[in-house]
Amino acid sequence: METTTYELRKLEAKDIAPMASIINRIGWKDFKKVFQSVEPEKADDITAMGMTVAFDIVGIVLANYEWCQLDVFRLLSSLSGLEVKQIESLSPAEFAEMVIAVVQKEEFKDFFTVVSTLFK
Repeated sequence: METTTYELRKLEAKDIAPMASIINRIGWKDFKKVFQSVEPEKADDITAMGMTVAFDIVGIVLANYEWCQLDVFRLLSSLSGLEVKQIESLSPAEFAEMVIAVVQKEEFKDFFTVVSTLFK
């Protein structure tokens, strides 16, 4: 099995648009459910929310993959420096690892910490 090597760059403001596009295609209500299930005293710290929230987000994206596939490819391409065609050609395991790596990035957690306050 050939492994694709890449390094994910830090998330930046320009990444909000593709993330919002993905969320819009999926529907905000699914994300809202994730954040409403978090204990109120921990809502300001996504790190305290633990891996459950991260995997819930990955699960939502993968469950709705058909609707947001191209947006996900474009976001991952921008973050990794790989071409969209290379992202499309990743093995399912490599693709899932990349999506998980993005969700685990500190900047992603920070972004969703702020956004989650809208769902309270």
